[in-house]
Amino acid sequence: MSDNALITIDTASFGSQIEQLRRVTGKSARSIVRFWARKAVGQVAWATAISPAGFAARGRARAGWWPAASAIGASTVYTLAPNLNEGSVIDNSLSESNPSFTMINLVPYVTHIPGIVGAVGNAINGLEAWAKSQAEGTLRQAWSTVGTA
Repeated sequence: MSDNALITIDTASFGSQIEQLRRVTGKSARSIVRFWARKAVGQVAWATAISPAGFAARGRARAGWWPAASAIGASTVYTLAPNLNEGSVIDNSLSESNPSFTMINLVPYVTHIPGIVGAVGNAINGLEAWAKSQAEGTLRQAWSTVGTA
């Protein structure tokens, strides 16, 4: 594996949950994408392992999420390490036709962290379950309102 290896997490199912939530709530796709992108930055950063104390680059893997956090207005990536632009973002969240938000962590060793793919995948799966729960709750509330009218 090279230092520039890529971790790819399939978010198609998460995307479909977000789309369902958008339809149920009637909110714009842009607003839904921006809301959940902020949640995703926090969850993915939290899931990114931090190096043991004494490691010279302690906190750098989490700091690689700073550019995404800054772009979407998230306040933390759970590290005291400063933003050294070791990440990037493709922010199309304001697109009318197909809003999206892509987070890229460019810290060279991030792909070598044991369990990182599973941890980040679990973070996205947790967000997917949360989005599904939000959609179901909104539907239940709407149905109970209809039943009392």
